[in-house]
Parts: sequence; C-alpha cells; structure tokens
Amino acid sequence: MIRKLLLRSKHSRLLFFLLIFSAIFFFYSSNHPQTSANRININVPKRIQYFSRLTTLRNLPAKTTTSQVYRATFKDVSYTYSFLLTPVDDVCEKGPDYEVVVFVISAAEEIAQREAIRSSWAEKAADTRALVLFVVGYTPKLVANLNAEQEQNNDMIVSTIQEHYRNLTLKVMSALEWKNNRCSNVNFLFKTDSDVVVNPTELVKYCQARKDRKNTIFGHVWTGAKLNRDASHRWFISNESYSQPFWPSYTNGPGYLMTADVPAQLLSSSSHYNFVAIEDSFLTGVLASHTNIKRIHDGNSFRAVKLKRFDACNPKDTRVISVHGFNTPDAMKKAWMDITTAKCRS
Repeated sequence: MIRKLLLRSKHSRLLFFLLIFSAIFFFYSSNHPQTSANRININVPKRIQYFSRLTTLRNLPAKTTTSQVYRATFKDVSYTYSFLLTPVDDVCEKGPDYEVVVFVISAAEEIAQREAIRSSWAEKAADTRALVLFVVGYTPKLVANLNAEQEQNNDMIVSTIQEHYRNLTLKVMSALEWKNNRCSNVNFLFKTDSDVVVNPTELVKYCQARKDRKNTIFGHVWTGAKLNRDASHRWFISNESYSQPFWPSYTNGPGYLMTADVPAQLLSSSSHYNFVAIEDSFLTGVLASHTNIKRIHDGNSFRAVKLKRFDACNPKDTRVISVHGFNTPDAMKKAWMDITTAKCRS
C-alpha cells in the first residue's frame, strides 16, 4: 500500500513538472516568434530549399546558410531571406588587410557582364586593398549556372531574394547585412552597379585619406529631387509609400561609399518607413536623413553622367572613381582599356 502511494506521488510530481514546463514553453513560443525553429522555414519556397540542398551535396566552395534567415522590416511589410551562396572562408578576415568591400549589384542573368568586370577593373582590384563581390538574386532557371560560376570564381553572394528591379532595395540591404556580419572589420563599403567602371586604385586612395571619418556617405549628392507620381513609370512611388513631394538629399545609385558604421544604422531605421523600391533615394536619402548620416557631395570622383572621353591630362578624370553607363561586356572592357591606356601628351 505504501509502495503504491509513493509511486502515485512520484507520478503526480512528474505530471506537475511536465505541466509547468509545457506552460513555460508555450509562453516563450508565443512571445518569441523568431526562434530558430520558426526562422528556418519562414517563407522559403521548396524551389529554394532544393537549391540549398543541391549546393551542399555538390560540396561547392561556398557557404550555404539557409538555416539563418534574415529579416528586412518596414513599417508596412516585412521580408525574409537567406544567403544561398557566399564566398568560402572568412574572406574579409583571412584575406589581405582590405580597406573597402565593393558590392556590385548584378542580375542573375548578367553572366557575361560579370565576366567582363572580372577581366577588367575587378582584376586590378586584386592588386589593391579592395575586395569585389557580386550581389545576385534568385532565379530558378539559372541555378546550375550560378553554381558553376561560384565554384570557379568564389566572389558571389546569392540570396533567396527574387530577381526583379523592384527588389533592388532588398538586394542592397542584404549586402549591408552581409557586410555587418561577415566583413565588420573593413572600414568602408562601396555600392555600385553592373554597368559601372570602377577605378579600384583611386577608390582605395580615397578611403585611406578618409579613414577617420564616421557616419558618412560619399557620392554624387542630389538635392531637391521630386518624386515620380506617374503610375505608368518604372520608378513610380505612391503617396502611401512615401508622402513627401521631394526626396531628402541622397547619393546617386551607381556608386556611393559609406563608412563602416553606416550599414547598421540604415538597417535598424527601415522599420520606421514603408517599403520604397528606389534604393538610392530610400537608403541614402530617407533612412540616412532619419539617422542623421552625413552625405558628402563629390561629383568629380563619383560621376553621375557617362564619361564620353577619358582625358589623361585632366586631373578630374585621372582621379575619377566610378563612371556608369557601360551596360554591355564590350562597352565595359573598352571603357576600362581607355582609362588604363590613356596617356597625357601635352
């Protein structure tokens, strides 16, 4: 009889502790929806999950990190994404003492354009303290191509963000996130596009001369730009997305440089505003203004118009850092050749 009572007492205590544990677990889960168990599968389509398994099984020289899901949060909407392919090893920590990370925003299908960049100005960057990486979105039909390209070059950051021009803000924010997590030791970040020729030697010099600067974005600054309210226009912005008639001062999208403390501030302030698809106006204008980040105008170094002819006798041209408008592989290679072979004969 005593043995039965003791056994029943043990069962009662066990049941009591199980109930307490269950209550605590339920309370924690309800108040912490972003636990790892939830984050792994948030908004990750089966196609993307398959892509992740494929890259892992093939043992490509890249880190596939779909278990880590990041969130881009805005006032009206929230997006989640993962990095599918990233450079092997800790490129920023184990490589040279880099001064700047250059993120080239590139569409998945721009394979030939990326090759043109690699064989021109990015090849020169390898001799400087600039690390060049391509930020690419997800396109199901190009999975095999992206795998092969990454295996050969090890210089791409491929995310689950779908390729679309209205997702440019998200792609740049993913680059800022990657910089914060994987390249926090590098002093500068330079964002550029795939039609831009960059002079890495001048870029590194520019960074070294400003190594003590903080809380700053350098570029070609536009002031007093009016929002486009034409619904048929590619860059239409509705009144609901952003109600002000003019953008705050912002740096031109094809090329801008930011100090290492800027990305975290921009990412943390996005939740105060509705999502805006125009990346340069939103990130370097709206969000930078919200966080009191300085925007420094330098139209000579960061050109807002295409360079018709490179004048080796003109100091403004010889010190140029970025010029855009070269949207074919041949145009990219020719522009780089013009810059590197021009001689001042006066």
